[in-house]
Amino acid sequence: MPSFYRQCLLAGLLAAAASAAVVPRFDFDSLVERSDLIARARCLRSWSAWDQQKRFIWTHYELALVDPLKGARAATVVVSEPGGVVGDAGMLIEGVPRYAGGEEVVVFLYRTPEGLLRTRGLAQGKFHVAADPSTGQRRVRASIAGLHAPPEPLALDEFLRRIRGALNRLPGSRR
Repeated sequence: MPSFYRQCLLAGLLAAAASAAVVPRFDFDSLVERSDLIARARCLRSWSAWDQQKRFIWTHYELALVDPLKGARAATVVVSEPGGVVGDAGMLIEGVPRYAGGEEVVVFLYRTPEGLLRTRGLAQGKFHVAADPSTGQRRVRASIAGLHAPPEPLALDEFLRRIRGALNRLPGSRR
């Protein structure tokens, strides 16, 4: 079987398995508590590559941390999510967040046992930031409708205030 078709079959099987997987729905406080790193960030670039065993494709996103709220205080971090395209092979995993170059986000990330940073709860941990066209005020909207934010986009300052409040409620106020 040619490599391209084998990879498409593998991607299809993985996507089917991923769609059957149960991802817990996090309430806002759990999302804050269970994330190792929370920050307002901007996506600088992305690239896709095979893992070391050349079994799975991962897409990596370099994010500039504009306002780190919890965890690392580095200037940039790399977030790695399964799926992507390398050459003529592609993998698509449903529910996995994607980041676009230049996109401003508020992210909730966790570190895997392998050391990769991933978005907490798949797309639950990614919030898009954009200016309101009528007022110019920067607003946040959830990547998945109805999660952690009102149906209407919330003012960025208010969203960050809510995160800081949740962080202050954590035992020992870990930041």
